[in-house]
Amino acid sequence: MRSVRDGLDVFKDELSGRKDLSVAFLAGINFTKSPDQLETIFATLRNDGELVDRLAGLDLNFLPEDLPKFEHHLSELLDLQANGLKINVHLGELFHNDVSRYVVSRLTPNRVGHGVLLLDDQWLVDFVKANDICLDMCPTSNTKLGVADWDLESPASRALQLGIPVSINTDDPLLFGTDIETELRKAQLKDEQLEAVIADSRKYRYGAS
Repeated sequence: MRSVRDGLDVFKDELSGRKDLSVAFLAGINFTKSPDQLETIFATLRNDGELVDRLAGLDLNFLPEDLPKFEHHLSELLDLQANGLKINVHLGELFHNDVSRYVVSRLTPNRVGHGVLLLDDQWLVDFVKANDICLDMCPTSNTKLGVADWDLESPASRALQLGIPVSINTDDPLLFGTDIETELRKAQLKDEQLEAVIADSRKYRYGAS
């Protein structure tokens, strides 16, 4: 492989004969990187139209101290979203809801990675519902990182009861030693809730390619 585009083609070729699977590519932007590294990433997104056309969206990750860098690139993120790229933001996991409030007031994501802590803030609950944002929850990851103990309570069940769409995910299956079947069991969903999660996963998935 000589480029990111070559890597995307490898995935597409491998899946071309599988009618039961689809794949969508997100560009991961980690705002803990240096300003120079971020500028290189955004320069690629600005200038490589062929690559951007192969992406379904952007996956944003940061810590509270990275908010100035997020703000610096906000106008570019908004432009990319307006031009069709979906935005996934990791929120409601490793930092206080004040940060999440700030971020979503500046950039409305299409989906939120994790999002369990958002359920403790009525303003954020209302915002997520009003903007039809799906929360991509990861039970084992949350439990091992001390975010929420899914053995005691299911945040997914709570979100569904609030009328918030949810998907269940593995986060990093190698790191956390899990798979999707394990995650679905750990989510402790009733049959009708599991059906809702499956429906939400299909409805809110990023465009298959």
